[in-house]
Amino acid sequence: MNNAIECINLSKNYSGNLTEREKDAVNRLNLAVAHNEVHGFLGHNGAGKTTTIKMIIKLITPSDGTVKVFGKDISDCDYLNKTAYVAESVNFYQFLTPAEILDYSTALNPGSFSGLSRADLEAKSRESLEETGLYRWKDTRIEKFSKGMRQRLALALCLFREPDLLILDEPGSGLDPDGIATLLKIIEKFKKKSKTVFFSSHHISEIERVCDKVSIIKYGRLLETIDLASKRLSAAGLEERYLQLMSAEAV
Repeated sequence: MNNAIECINLSKNYSGNLTEREKDAVNRLNLAVAHNEVHGFLGHNGAGKTTTIKMIIKLITPSDGTVKVFGKDISDCDYLNKTAYVAESVNFYQFLTPAEILDYSTALNPGSFSGLSRADLEAKSRESLEETGLYRWKDTRIEKFSKGMRQRLALALCLFREPDLLILDEPGSGLDPDGIATLLKIIEKFKKKSKTVFFSSHHISEIERVCDKVSIIKYGRLLETIDLASKRLSAAGLEERYLQLMSAEAV
């Protein structure tokens, strides 16, 4: 069976007044994310996590290499209809409300909601906002939202759309402890529905709690992929291995 995500010798290089490490933002990365898997992408700030994710979803063009999603090259854009992406910092139209954002998404992605009645959509909208703790603010303009509330709204939109592939870039950024708990519950819900989740983080506890596998990246190079589902490392064990890899001089 094809992987949900496959990166083959994926590279992104920049020119200019940069160090050699800075020029090679991602360097011949080989990464596989299986279907129905929660896969963590762990690395320090500047390791290449966001650059990799942006290449996967076609926000930036690779310098070299190949990306496949659901077995197809990303030149076939159909996969984007089955994919939801949450950036580290999200923005919405400030004058809209959460209820309006979710309603607006049905017009932008009609294929995701085919066969659902208006009543079904309203129930689905309410459920998504309740699960992310935003229902009481469903009619509040987003201009009044904190960063954490905007992150929650982005997660509500993902729940509303129910994509086959959920890609999260530092999703815990801006969330308080209660928000982190909500985030992890949402990831677990996607897992129970046999969806695929790929998310980056530099917080080991987030990765260890929900992931089947974790890939560790440093200076744009993949160092190791650890099967947490089989090894079931403790958070301390994963942290120890991560620190070993980060402290190694040779990459």
